[in-house]
Amino acid sequence: MDVFSKRAQMLLALARRAADRLNHDYVGTEHLLLGLLQLNDSTAATILTRLRIEPGMIRAELERRVGARSGPRITGNIPYTDQVKKVLALANRQTRAANHPYVGTEHILLGILSDGEGTAAQLLKSYGAELETAHMVMLSEFAQKPEYPVEGATDGTPLEKGPPQQTPDSTATSADKPSLRPLSRLMKTLKGWLIGSHPAVSHSLLPFTPESQQALAIARREAERLRHAFISTEHLLLALTSLGDGVATLAFARLGINLEDLRVKTENTVGSGPDTGVRETPSYTPRVKRALALAAKEAHRSRHKSLGSGHLLLGLIVEQDGVAAHILKEQGVDPRRTRALVRELAAVETCD
Repeated sequence: MDVFSKRAQMLLALARRAADRLNHDYVGTEHLLLGLLQLNDSTAATILTRLRIEPGMIRAELERRVGARSGPRITGNIPYTDQVKKVLALANRQTRAANHPYVGTEHILLGILSDGEGTAAQLLKSYGAELETAHMVMLSEFAQKPEYPVEGATDGTPLEKGPPQQTPDSTATSADKPSLRPLSRLMKTLKGWLIGSHPAVSHSLLPFTPESQQALAIARREAERLRHAFISTEHLLLALTSLGDGVATLAFARLGINLEDLRVKTENTVGSGPDTGVRETPSYTPRVKRALALAAKEAHRSRHKSLGSGHLLLGLIVEQDGVAAHILKEQGVDPRRTRALVRELAAVETCD
C-alpha cells in the first residue's frame, strides 16, 4: 500500500530531522518515536494520551538514552535501519488488516509496538504501553467518530495518493442507519484487530445481527451510567439482560435465570465509579474483546451465518476469567447446556 497520510509523511520527515540533529548516521525506531511525539494533533498522540503517556517525559528519556553523536557532521541521505523498515511493513499490515485507506500515525505506532524489539518499543513498554491496549484505545476512538478520521485532510490537503475517502455506510438510506454507523465501524475494526493479532479466529468473524449490535451499544451506555472508564464483560452481560427479546433472552428463561436478579447481582458486584464531573469515553478492555472473539468462534463452530445475542452470551461464559463468567457460573449456568440451547433457539430464529 504505502499510502501515507499527511501527518504520517510529516512523522517520517521529523524522524529524519531528529537523526540529523543528533548527528546519527541512521534513522531508527527511536527517531520515529521522536517524530511522533512532536505531532500533538495526530491520532497516535491521542492514543498515547489515552494511555496516560506524557510526551515530554518520554521524549526527554528517549534523547537521554540515545544521545547525540560526537564527531564530524553526517551528510547525505541517512538510511532507514532494518528495524524501521520492519516497523513500516508492520504498519502497512495493520492498515490493510483494518481496511483503512492509508497508513496513518496510529498504524506506525502500532507497528512500533508490534515489532517489540526496537528502542522505541522497549521505551514505550517501560511506560506501560502494550499493543493490545493500544488496539483497544483505537477501537474506542474510531467507534465514537461519525466518520473515519482522515489525518491531514481537514485543511484540504490531499493524501499523497490513494482513493477518495468514504465511510463504510456512506450509501445507507434507512432512517436507523446513522445510529449503527459507529457500531459497523467497530465491527470492521474488530475484524482488522483479529486479523492482525489473532489470525486463527479472524476467519470466524461473521456479521453481527442488529440485536447483538444493540447489545454493544447498550453495554457502552451501561459503562457510562456506572461511571466506568472501560467497557468489559460485566457491561455486556447487563446489556444482554436488557434486550427483552432474542436468543439470549430466551436462553436465560430456559436456564431459569431471573433477569432482574442477575442485573442486581452484577451491579452489586462491580459497583459504580466516583462522580468526578468529567465524562470519559469508555474503552473496550482486552477481556471483552476476547469474549467477542470467542463469540465469533462459537457462531462459526455452529455454522451460523451471523453473530447474535446467544453467541455473545456464550462468549462471556467461555471467556472464563471475566466478571460476567464468574457471575454466570455462580448462577449455575453450564456452558454445554447453554451452547445446546443457543443452537436450538438459533435454528428456530434464523436471525435473533
